[in-house]
Amino acid sequence: MLSYLDVLLRGALYAAVCLAAGGAVWSQLVLRVSARGKLHGAARIALTTVAGAAWSAAALQAAVMLMVLANLGGASATLPVGAYLATSFARAATLRVTLSLLLGVLAIRCSKRTMTATTSLGLTALAVGLVVSGAFVSHAAARLDNRTVLMSLDALH
Repeated sequence: MLSYLDVLLRGALYAAVCLAAGGAVWSQLVLRVSARGKLHGAARIALTTVAGAAWSAAALQAAVMLMVLANLGGASATLPVGAYLATSFARAATLRVTLSLLLGVLAIRCSKRTMTATTSLGLTALAVGLVVSGAFVSHAAARLDNRTVLMSLDALH
């Protein structure tokens, strides 16, 4: 049952990340919010949606982390929290939670205030970081052979 729930959580996580990162890029390339100052209409709605998707991604990534920890613990009464947090998966997942939270905060800030070149760059950097960090929690990161190539292809995918 936990494996099925894990698949559902990861699917929802990927959808939320795509909406958050894609919405940040869409807002800047199509709606041209990067230097408009105070936003109205579609740009404001888009950035509010980016914020909601980013916060959803943070919550879903945290839920996936807990699910993996529960799977590692199995039927035992104690969970290997220290050993789990020392893994590259846990560090990358924690980074993704942080990036998602920051993207959400910046997107909601931009939707309610003025948009500057600095906030535009911040949105872009956080969205790219969120997408690229996904490669570090994928199956490609667990491979021993051709790890760099596989992770690069996974991030581009």
